[in-house]
Amino acid sequence: MRKILKVGLRDKVLLHVNPGPIKGTHILIKAVAMLRRIYGDNFTLLIAGRLEPKTYREYVENMVRGLKLEGNIKMLGYVEHRLLPLLYNATDITIVPSYSEGGPLITPESLACGTPVIATNVGGNPEYLEIVHLDSLLVRIRDYDFSVTLANKMFIALQEEWNVNIDLVPSWNSSSQIYINIFEELLKLGV
Repeated sequence: MRKILKVGLRDKVLLHVNPGPIKGTHILIKAVAMLRRIYGDNFTLLIAGRLEPKTYREYVENMVRGLKLEGNIKMLGYVEHRLLPLLYNATDITIVPSYSEGGPLITPESLACGTPVIATNVGGNPEYLEIVHLDSLLVRIRDYDFSVTLANKMFIALQEEWNVNIDLVPSWNSSSQIYINIFEELLKLGV
């Protein structure tokens, strides 16, 4: 992964995919600064995806510089979809700090690769983490700024080895069949 992405990595590797304001990237940056104070700096956070809009990207880049996190955070920009399994498999923990999700793909993709996920209690995240018995990694959003809670979950997660039973992760076929069944029922009801 170091060769393909051309980045230096520290001992533990964290991953954040599809960054943006609604995805809580700024909260994650604050949490990383707290994590470094309590854990040390032997970790790297990889941020994969375009960080937009431009004003938000500049805000996040200024946060990283202002908090002196350049050695811990690597912004990869756009990553081809075919490389995402490589990222998921090479990381210790994927972090999904979203304020809102519909049917998140990052969570099941990471879990299917055997990588544990720290995620907020939005969209399908609670259900996915419960299915694989990792609901202790769920971050309950109670305030706009949940960076302290997120930093604590990250600290705890880095202290342990997490095993994801990938056999428990729903397959794409079984997940899509659930949606098909729902749509068929709605059609029968005339909705």
